[in-house]
Amino acid sequence: MIKKYPILDEKCTGCCSCYNICPNNSINMIENEEGFLYPVINKATCIECELCKKVCPELNKQEYNEQKCLKSFYGWHKNQNTRLNSSSGGFFSALAELIISQNGIVFGAAYFNDIKEVKHSSTIEVNIDRLRKSKYVQSSIGSIFKEVQDQLIDNKLTLFSGTPCQIDGLKRYLGKDYNNLITVDFICHGVPSPSLLKKHIEWTENRIKKTIIDLDFRPKDRGWDKYSLGCKDLSSKWWFFPAEDDPYFKAFFRNYSLRKSCYECNYSVNKHLSDITMGDFWGYHRYNSSIYDKRGLSLLLVNTEKGYNYINKISSFEKYEIENKYSEYVFQERNPLTYGYNNRNEFFKYLNRYGWDKTIKRYNLLPNLYLRAKRFFIKIMKKLGV
Repeated sequence: MIKKYPILDEKCTGCCSCYNICPNNSINMIENEEGFLYPVINKATCIECELCKKVCPELNKQEYNEQKCLKSFYGWHKNQNTRLNSSSGGFFSALAELIISQNGIVFGAAYFNDIKEVKHSSTIEVNIDRLRKSKYVQSSIGSIFKEVQDQLIDNKLTLFSGTPCQIDGLKRYLGKDYNNLITVDFICHGVPSPSLLKKHIEWTENRIKKTIIDLDFRPKDRGWDKYSLGCKDLSSKWWFFPAEDDPYFKAFFRNYSLRKSCYECNYSVNKHLSDITMGDFWGYHRYNSSIYDKRGLSLLLVNTEKGYNYINKISSFEKYEIENKYSEYVFQERNPLTYGYNNRNEFFKYLNRYGWDKTIKRYNLLPNLYLRAKRFFIKIMKKLGV
């Protein structure tokens, strides 16, 4: 840990701005007992420049005030295949396609099966399909900020997508605005532990007696508004586990498995520093319930003029402007007590002592047999035409 500033134990978001800025490579991101990465300084090589302190969002919170949303939209990608293969309505894909069409580079989170982790990458390394969709785990930033800066200095049009805290970390690392950088973040519930995801993959492999080679955190096998975890095996068969039956998702939605900083998130009350904030338009029912579509609806909150200009350049996205009152429901201040901070601490203590299998039983995260039987019965009735 950066021991001079003990606040980081609780507040560090793992944005990696300090790791990227260190001129002497004296900071390493080390996994703690809960599986989250935290910065650790090598005192033997540290030159006391304090650049790490200067770019840390948690040590310089006073620099940014609440940002007002300029405009709000909802919509969907006009290509139905892209829409169905997106978490919500496919806005990220539409924007990424625009950037790539102008010989630009797109940075985002991708799942890498060889290390069973989600980490940030770019279209230089992976196909845009790998960067699409939500990943319900903290992504590893690594040295990606340096790669972003290299592209910007090379005058490449660059799109960076990440959590609100990652956007903050990137901007502080860069130290100035770039006209050729567009940033997109999303409405974030919090980020689960990467090591817990690895444990759950192993648990699931034992459950289905198959080797998992890919994950889909938001398949639409049951439609847009019903969450599932998709797992692909060696035979290319996909297994879909409804969120209400999946222990990993249950722990996530109950706020057991999140990073400590998520329980008092600085960005949950509209302090987003991105050009555009995206999410699911779950507030459609307050606006007009008839627009519901199981293929998915995207919500867009435009934070800057640059973001607004880029949205208007996209021709592959069907968008409709709405009053901000229909989008502002996404911003809610987090209180550690009501968000379950004490419960998460007990959860991780138990997990570290007894393992994932026993934790699943202790916290009643097992599949709900009643719901499974009910879904099976409904499926049979539909087949019979009842």
